[in-house]
Amino acid sequence: MVNGYESLTRVDREIPCVVVDLDGTLLQGNSFRIFIRFLVGRLKERGAYTSLAKVIGLLAARKAGVISHVAMKYPIHRLGTQAMSDRDLTEFASQLAGALNPRLVRELDRLRSEGARIVLATAAPDLYIPYLFRHLNFDEWIATPLSGAYDGYVETRGETKRRLVCALAGERGWNVEAVVTDHDDDLPSLLLPFVRRILVNPTCTLKCALDTAGLDYEVF
Repeated sequence: MVNGYESLTRVDREIPCVVVDLDGTLLQGNSFRIFIRFLVGRLKERGAYTSLAKVIGLLAARKAGVISHVAMKYPIHRLGTQAMSDRDLTEFASQLAGALNPRLVRELDRLRSEGARIVLATAAPDLYIPYLFRHLNFDEWIATPLSGAYDGYVETRGETKRRLVCALAGERGWNVEAVVTDHDDDLPSLLLPFVRRILVNPTCTLKCALDTAGLDYEVF
């Protein structure tokens, strides 16, 4: 494993790596929200009303502010793992593939043709990311794993995403040369040395943070 800030430099690594966020960046929407709608539909079709009621209850509690995002996400991730078949997840991934940002996909394909390695790094559940990955001309993926218990559930965002990306790049002998994202959750990755910052429909918070830090970026 590699501690990213000091170990990933242009001098140390020869193979360029581009790290791409999913929701709001590569995907024109939020994959987990789309998944919840898909899951609800499947549960209705199968008459799985107990599971359906659980999902609806979690959504209502989250909307009311009674539980956190993670407290809502973990049981849905777990339930989805139990309820969704390989066929379900294949179909769902096809839906997501149809909502990808085509202009960004073309640019990433171009970068890969020039020798870059492309890594999809997302906080989305690892339940469906492997299925979506089959539709992508990428090299690796990182997502939020399902833990055995809620206390161990850690989303792949912020510092956690940066750490995992740096570890993967270090193991492969890659240099993280570009980070593509829309959200300030990815600021830790955007602060990596020598990185090219590519923003897709960026939030105002993200742009302000980079401007305040005096860091260059480009809006794609």
